[in-house]
Amino acid sequence: MSATGYRETESSVTAAYKVEILSILARYRFLTSRQIWEKSGLLAGKSYSQTRVELARLKKMRLVRSLTVENEKGRASPHQWVLSPAGAKLAGLPTCPNYGGSRHPSRLRIRQQAMLLELEEQVTLAGAGWRLVLPATGRLKPDPAEQYHRLVAALNFREYRETGKWPANPYGPHTLGIPLRSSDYLAYSQPGGEFAVVLILCPQGSGRKFVGSRIEKYRAITGRVPVVMLFSEERLSRLHRSLLVKHGLLALEIKLLADFLVSIF
Repeated sequence: MSATGYRETESSVTAAYKVEILSILARYRFLTSRQIWEKSGLLAGKSYSQTRVELARLKKMRLVRSLTVENEKGRASPHQWVLSPAGAKLAGLPTCPNYGGSRHPSRLRIRQQAMLLELEEQVTLAGAGWRLVLPATGRLKPDPAEQYHRLVAALNFREYRETGKWPANPYGPHTLGIPLRSSDYLAYSQPGGEFAVVLILCPQGSGRKFVGSRIEKYRAITGRVPVVMLFSEERLSRLHRSLLVKHGLLALEIKLLADFLVSIF
């Protein structure tokens, strides 16, 4: 290959990586440099320093911006990268505070974001038999949500295991109480979705009101489908475990989720 041809190839690869970074920020709203590298560069064979160089170039092109997290650690605070209005437009997204705004992500949102990344990794570690459903975003959300249909499938399979017959009406009385809409996550087994697990992220700073709202929301299906509240640390799960267990929910440190899913399917 000629030197010119190599430069053209290198340029196309670099451009593709820039697009990948923009796509990742479009999905996650905000990430640190290392999180972006772990989501894209690591798999593409890019070094962490290469990812930082590309981010700097995108910033110079005014396609991304860097924000500091509430000055939590002064100058040592990690930068959160977000799409600029121009970057959001290039990605085909609406220009609004969620995309390229000047608002600094709150500490609670930062913690929730870190838990989401860990959640995705844990479901991946559980094996190819598991898939993750994320809460729908945007104004046009499906009604009912995908989580609803996955829970219906899981309860139908449960009826089959217990009676030896599939329900005559897949949306019969055994499915009453399944929330039609959901802002929580759900893992389900492939290929037929015979098993489903409701996954609720509970980052540090979430109060008893949040926990109570989830207990009430899933009260009708606990005991028939695992409903798991996930915590970033064991000490946090202990704070709510007795209340959750009393109402049929499970409290689990998020790093143990993969083993839990493997034990089910």
